[in-house]
Amino acid sequence: MEKSRLSGIVKFIFLISLIVVTGSCGSKRQAKWITIGGDAGKPDQWLCFRKSFMLSDSVGSDLAQIAVDTKYWLWVNDSLVIRDGALLRNANPQDTWYDEVELAPFLHRGANSIAILVNYYGRDGQNHNSSGRAGLYFNSGLVKSDTTWSVAVHPAFFEVKDAYPNYRYAVQDVGFNANRDIAWTKPGFDDSRWSRAVEAGSPPTDPWHHLIRREIPQFRDYGLSSFLKTERHGDTIIAFLPYDAQVNPYFRIRAKKNQEVSIWSDTYSLGNLRHHNSIQTEYICRQGLQEFEMPHWISGHKIYFVIPSGAVIEALMYRETGYDTDLEKRFVCSDPFLNKLWDKAQRTIYVCTREYFMDCPDRERTQYGGDVANMINQSFFTFDTSIYSLDRKSILGVFNWQRADSTIYMPYGGTANEELPLQMLSLTGYHGIYQYLMYTGDTATIRRVFP
Repeated sequence: MEKSRLSGIVKFIFLISLIVVTGSCGSKRQAKWITIGGDAGKPDQWLCFRKSFMLSDSVGSDLAQIAVDTKYWLWVNDSLVIRDGALLRNANPQDTWYDEVELAPFLHRGANSIAILVNYYGRDGQNHNSSGRAGLYFNSGLVKSDTTWSVAVHPAFFEVKDAYPNYRYAVQDVGFNANRDIAWTKPGFDDSRWSRAVEAGSPPTDPWHHLIRREIPQFRDYGLSSFLKTERHGDTIIAFLPYDAQVNPYFRIRAKKNQEVSIWSDTYSLGNLRHHNSIQTEYICRQGLQEFEMPHWISGHKIYFVIPSGAVIEALMYRETGYDTDLEKRFVCSDPFLNKLWDKAQRTIYVCTREYFMDCPDRERTQYGGDVANMINQSFFTFDTSIYSLDRKSILGVFNWQRADSTIYMPYGGTANEELPLQMLSLTGYHGIYQYLMYTGDTATIRRVFP
């Protein structure tokens, strides 16, 4: 009897040891790229990824590496932590950027949930190199992306009919049917009927290859603001912004089921050419009170809301976002016209500044050598020193896409491949790289690119 009892104790200790060892090995497991089964290459997909887990105690830090093709929104325990996360795939001809996000302030003891909405563009633009497959990579000390995650196509998003997306950038019009919306970001949401995520390998793996750390900060969120004024013309409300800005329009209304709302800006169509159009949103209402914020930014001086008669408008607002920098007041004089000119010049360069320096924020959203040289040269007078990261990224991006025969070109990162010699000479000459060196003292970047 005693021998049998001793044997049982030994077996119990062995099992406990095995569990501890297995758990220890599990904590060192590798995060995987994950995707959805079936057609993961279908353009303009909106995918919901979820992961629930328990914590026995609070944590001081949990830094996550997050990469997607193409953009993501991150909720931790139903708190929106990242809006418009990730950068367009243009680090170099193969690799993918990743973000670093601190999760600890949003985690707590007990049950936790992570929800990530991924919008896969699925087409190239002049500054975006599509991988050809929707995917998510998530790697923190506590959570790894693998087959334990749940995934589903968001049922509310739909393809806008009769849309004419601008070929210069990859983002497309947004359709959203509120009747099909789901409360999937809430911790208690039941995702048991969703599919398990499909693993697609650990980095570096095709088609996302190596992961490159994001070189610029997350975009600044100025919060929801009221428009300067609104004017109504039939079913159209024209809402006036204080200046040309990158904004996400927002509304809160009471409406009837299946009534439709459309949103665009005064720069939606330029030159009456369909392939120059910016993007718009079409929203199908559910019954009653509802609110919605356009997920992708647009720019302009005015926002147009087409809201059906009978719908009661409770709020029309906008969220300005942009590069995380402060506008410096470097010039003040006794002439009001010159002061106003300075302010307008600052606003012009800021609305053309985001992931890179754009020639314009509406028709093209493209990085050209001449524009970049001008804006790098003026960025030192316009912004605080946080802009140096974007200056550096804009320069290095050109050389990371350098051809085998050593020629450099812009726009880089997508469908464009013209050298545009005068613009490239401007970038690599006095007003571009030289000015960057003089103002920043960043000799490491110059030594890397100048040969």
